[in-house]
Amino acid sequence: MKLVGGVARCCNCVQDRTECRVNTRAIIQGRTSVKAGRVTARAPTGTSCLRCNMSLHRLCDLPRTADLWEKVNAKRAMLATEKTKAEAEKKSAEVEEKKVASGSKQKSTEELGAAGRLK
Repeated sequence: MKLVGGVARCCNCVQDRTECRVNTRAIIQGRTSVKAGRVTARAPTGTSCLRCNMSLHRLCDLPRTADLWEKVNAKRAMLATEKTKAEAEKKSAEVEEKKVASGSKQKSTEELGAAGRLK
């Protein structure tokens, strides 16, 4: 853990006037994984400062990790749109199945007639 100061601190530590300890190795590993194309829907482990992670349980907005958060949020948005598209396709397929099923019921009642006897 490295103690950072000045503009390198997160907003929570600046606001509370406390020290900001950061795991620089985790930030470097997260950055290399993003460059390699491995972007997850969650922030890389260990990229928050120690205080935000352990005490406050808040998202940490370190200036060093701002670009990582942009990639993570883009990935989340992409996954959300894929999920809504899949749900919409599933729902439209169910509606089509219901239309086909109701059409066959109408034919069978037309064949039987109003009294329930065959014509």
